[in-house]
Amino acid sequence: MHYLVDTNKITQFVLKRRNEDGGYGFCPPHYGSEFPSSSSDTFYSLSILHMLGEKIPHSHKTEEYLLSLQNDDAGFSGVSPAFHVVKSLEILGSKPKKLKFLDWLEIYLKSKRVAKGEEFISGFLSAEYDTSSSPYKNVYCIVEILKALGRKVNLKEIEWVLPEGKHGGFGVGSSDVISTFYALSCLHAAGYPLKKLEKTKKFVEGCEHKEGGFTSIPHITPPYMEDTHFGLECCRILEFEPKHPERSEWFVASCQNTDGGFRRSFFQGISTLDNTYFALCALNNIE
Repeated sequence: MHYLVDTNKITQFVLKRRNEDGGYGFCPPHYGSEFPSSSSDTFYSLSILHMLGEKIPHSHKTEEYLLSLQNDDAGFSGVSPAFHVVKSLEILGSKPKKLKFLDWLEIYLKSKRVAKGEEFISGFLSAEYDTSSSPYKNVYCIVEILKALGRKVNLKEIEWVLPEGKHGGFGVGSSDVISTFYALSCLHAAGYPLKKLEKTKKFVEGCEHKEGGFTSIPHITPPYMEDTHFGLECCRILEFEPKHPERSEWFVASCQNTDGGFRRSFFQGISTLDNTYFALCALNNIE
C-alpha cells in the first residue's frame, strides 16, 4: 500500500470495529456497548483488510454472521445487503448456502423494476454518502451478485440505462459520477463496447478537480472521497489515465485522520469505514 498513508493505523481502525458476533459496526464499542454490526460495514472492513493483505481475524465467526443475514426463504432484506453479504463471503472464500434468491434477482432484472427507481433499505446505519436516488445502484448490485455466483448478464437486460446524457454522464434527471460508474460497470459486464461512449469519457475528465480528487459533476468544487473513488473507477473501466494522479494521491492521503481512518473531505470530518474503503480503492487505482 502507498507510502503516504499509515497502513498499520488503518488496520487498527478496522479491527476496533469488530464485534463479538463476527460482524463489524460503524464505530468501536462505547461504555461497554457495541454498535450493531451491519452488512455494509462488514463488507467495507473485510475489503480493507483484504486490500492491505491482512488476515481476517476469526473468519469463521464472521462467516457465521454473514450467513445469518439470509432469511429462511433464501432472501435478504434488500438488494444492497445481499450484495454486501455475497461480496464479503467471496473474500472469505465462501458463498450463501441458499442460492434460490439468484432466480429472483434475474426475474427482477428482466422485469425492469429497477428502472422505476424503487429503493431498498440497506443494512443498519452506516455513514454511506452514496445517496443517489438513481436506480443504477440496485442494478449494479444485482449484476455484481450474479457475476460473483457464476450467472451471466445479457445486454438486453442492461441497455435500458442507455443512452448517456447530453453531456456524457449517466443519471436520472441529471448525471453524476457515481451513477455513471454504476451504469458503465453494468454495461461492461454485459459486453457493451464502452469505447463508443466518447462523451462519457469527457464527462469523467471534467469531474477531475484541478487540485486533486474528483467531483460529482464537472467543474465544481470541492472534491469528496466518494466522488474520487468512483471517478477513478470510471477512469479504470474506460481505460484512460487521470490527468493529475499525483494530486489525487495527495488529496486522498491528506484525508487520513489520526485514528487511521479516512474522512470524506480535505477540510474536516470523522473517519468512516466506507470512506476508508474508498480511499484505499482510489490509491490502488492510481498506483
